[in-house]
Amino acid sequence: MVDSVFAACVVIPVFNHENAIASVVDSVRVHGLPVILVDDGSHPACAHELQRLARLGDVTLLRHDFNRGKGAAVCTGLRAARQRGFTHAVQVDSFQPLMFKIQ
Repeated sequence: MVDSVFAACVVIPVFNHENAIASVVDSVRVHGLPVILVDDGSHPACAHELQRLARLGDVTLLRHDFNRGKGAAVCTGLRAARQRGFTHAVQVDSFQPLMFKIQ
């Protein structure tokens, strides 16, 4: 039997959702899960909000210089999760807070 450690995070690709992203991040953080935000070339207002959120202790911000699409943003986040040692990652949308309870 192999000993394993469960280490999960949430990847959130973001493109111009500055009005909703804080509530989405809060809905994840309430469960104690680290967040990896991937800014997919958002405009300055959204980029500023993401920078503010990145100051939170358990939020990492990665940036694309230009919009590469949601799939590329998700892949960037998943690669970063693996590089940081997470064993599991869940991707959630940047405009809808989590609607379930983690038990």
